Amino acid sequence: MYLYEKENAEAHRTFNFEIVHQDPAIPVLRRGQTFHMALRFNREYVDETDIVRLLFSFGPNPNVLRGTRGVNTITNREAYLTDLEAWGVRMVGVHGVDLSVEVRSPIDSPVGVWQLNVETTTLGRRKSPNTYSYDKDIYLLFNPWLKGTQLNAINKNV
Repeated sequence: MYLYEKENAEAHRTFNFEIVHQDPAIPVLRRGQTFHMALRFNREYVDETDIVRLLFSFGPNPNVLRGTRGVNTITNREAYLTDLEAWGVRMVGVHGVDLSVEVRSPIDSPVGVWQLNVETTTLGRRKSPNTYSYDKDIYLLFNPWLKGTQLNAINKNV
C-alpha cells in the first residue's frame, strides 16, 4: 500500500507538517477531501472477480454508526461522491498488479489518528478474506477550506 504522502499533502495543504517529510513519511489529510493511494497485489487484479475493501478505523472500539469506522468496497463507479457523510472509494486505474484508488473521508469524520486495513477476496470464495494492515497511522485534520463544514461556516462569520 502506498498513500502518496507528499503528493496528498500538497493537495490537502499539509505539506509543512514535519511528519510528512519523515522517513517513512506519515500521511496527514483533511477530512472530506479526496486523496489517492495505490495497492499492489501478488497477481494481476481481475475486476470481474476480485473484491477489495478498505476498512478505516478510529479509536479503541470503531463503530460505523458512531462514524469511527468506514468500510467501503473499491468500485469503478462515480456514485461514491454523492454522500459526503460516508467514506467514498473508487478505482481510478488498473495496471497489471497495481490498483490506483481515490478515497474521500466524510466531511464530519472524527479528527485524529486513523488506521487502515485492506481486505481482499474473490467472488464465490468461501474462506475468510485476506487482511493487510497499513503499517502507519493516518492523521485526519479539520478542513477549513471545505464548503459546508462547521469550521468553514464559523470562518465566514468571523
